[in-house]
Amino acid sequence: NYIIQHNPVPQGFKNGKGNAYETPLRDKRHGRIYRLAWEQARKVAPLDLSKADTALLVATLRNDNLLWRSHAQRLLVERGGTDAIPALVKLVQERSVDSIGLNVGAQHALWSLSGLAATEQTSVRRAVAGALRHRSAAVRRAALAALPRDAAGAKALSEARLLNDVDAQVRLAAFLALAEMPSQETLGAAVFVALRDEVNAGDRWIPHAATAAGARHHRGFLKAATGPAIRGTIQTLPDSVIESLRVVSAHQAAIDSEHGLATVLGLQGASAASAAPVLDGLAAGWPTGKPPAISESDARRLQTLATSLSDSARGSLILLSDRWGRRDLFAAVVVSTAAALRGQLATDALQDAERISLARRLITLDDRSESVKSVLALITPQTPPATAAGLLQSVAVSRQPATGDDLLSAWPGLTPAARRATVSTLLRRAEWAQSLLGAVEAGRLDRTDVANDQWGQLRNNPDRMVAERARDLSGRKAIKSNAEMEAVIEKLMPVARRTGDLARGRQVFETACLICHPLNGKGQRIGPDLTGIGIRPKGELLVEILDPNRSVEANYRLWTVLTRDGETVAGRLDTETATSVEILDTAGQKHSIQRKEIKSIEASTQSLMPSGFEQLPPDDLAGLLEYLADSAKTK
Repeated sequence: NYIIQHNPVPQGFKNGKGNAYETPLRDKRHGRIYRLAWEQARKVAPLDLSKADTALLVATLRNDNLLWRSHAQRLLVERGGTDAIPALVKLVQERSVDSIGLNVGAQHALWSLSGLAATEQTSVRRAVAGALRHRSAAVRRAALAALPRDAAGAKALSEARLLNDVDAQVRLAAFLALAEMPSQETLGAAVFVALRDEVNAGDRWIPHAATAAGARHHRGFLKAATGPAIRGTIQTLPDSVIESLRVVSAHQAAIDSEHGLATVLGLQGASAASAAPVLDGLAAGWPTGKPPAISESDARRLQTLATSLSDSARGSLILLSDRWGRRDLFAAVVVSTAAALRGQLATDALQDAERISLARRLITLDDRSESVKSVLALITPQTPPATAAGLLQSVAVSRQPATGDDLLSAWPGLTPAARRATVSTLLRRAEWAQSLLGAVEAGRLDRTDVANDQWGQLRNNPDRMVAERARDLSGRKAIKSNAEMEAVIEKLMPVARRTGDLARGRQVFETACLICHPLNGKGQRIGPDLTGIGIRPKGELLVEILDPNRSVEANYRLWTVLTRDGETVAGRLDTETATSVEILDTAGQKHSIQRKEIKSIEASTQSLMPSGFEQLPPDDLAGLLEYLADSAKTK
């Protein structure tokens, strides 16, 4: 359900049935909660704990009903005081487990002690440390949650060897606990060794927790990944470990750049599997305008390192030198490395992901028209759409004004999917957008080669000249008032009462809607999922199609980010953290942008969905409505 009910009712909405506020996005079919109860369940009289003394509350922590245990824990914490601590410690020290391996009393006792802020007391510390070795995995996990986040806590965790625990939930909690403890090189090394274990590297969640722990103890983590003890033992690394190395390296560059140079110099002799992601991360995270102090001895060591690295890792090192403003250190190897990368790109043995990665490295290393054209030459009518989009994303790292013209030169040989991805790439920089508009103005591109949503981005471009030129060229009269829109809706409402052509509607949907909306498991997840939307009256659907800006949920507005180096990214704000934002553009590509690189970020009041559907022929609109209605039927 898109709408989660809150009170008071938000301004602008009215209450409907069940006191829920009404918006067109409210799910009236699935928004229900059911409670199932077993008729033969054992009848248990409810407890009244309102006047229970401390002894009764502690005893209730062992009740077989979670509700009463939770109430007892809450009351103990809310009442505060220290009188319950000895009894709680005694509960924690019980080593027994039930038939399914639980000791619920010990778990709730640990949570209660944590809630009472009693874990600094010596007796409590001793009990918590002992619980790290409890027979019950659930108790070990609860003990990790209660463990003080200090050096003594880290020592207890290490001695209990919980990074190698047989239970995945305990290992996850151990990594997360380490992520909050004082930085120590030995802990970082232990985190990397544990992450390399295939049972951890292959887990869905543990690599994320290990990355957080590695970032906290980054010096030891990166030394373990690249130092003498590991050299010669790493040939390949799982993707999750490679990504972790990138993230931890970027974190080190951002917060400890003074040590970053030592990390780079320590890569001499490191395996290519670990050196490349470490250099990638350092290059991505290194703060602008803060180059390291490089002595003559350091310079010689860096040049020696460059000759020992693989072509891929060498390209990452040269990119890092760009962040330092010291590409002169590697002037002699840039040309040969770029030539080697171009040669590798042309080989047939590469997987698509490898080819895309190499293309990005080439453009980053040698941002010239020759490199751009060599990547674009890889895009043929036989290239899968996802691969073509990835190669075009590689071209997008270019910063040269001429790249826009290079992209347009490749236009005649591109498939429709690749052309859409090319236009999305051209929107990334103002000078490229001007090249695109110039091609439309000169007739080399038809206006319809630029999709409605892309015209919308051009008209809202942060560059005023691009925006004004796009408004002049888009050739569509904007509806400027609600009265005008209501008149359009009233004029076209008879379409909703017709029976449309289903095949024609499918074609319209697949051409205009599937690129952003999923329906019955197919399509991009840029806009809302339309599965089941056909149960709504056709008239309501027509209003939503014609006037997408009538009721815009915040997460489906158009956001435009302008970076400090002049790049423009527009789309849905997918994720936001303290340090970055992620934009999902209308081509389905996700862009992660560091906040420190953002010059401006603006949210339009307009929907991501383009307007202008009133220009479709009435038969197309009728068919589209018929197709949506038919999609909700049970097949």
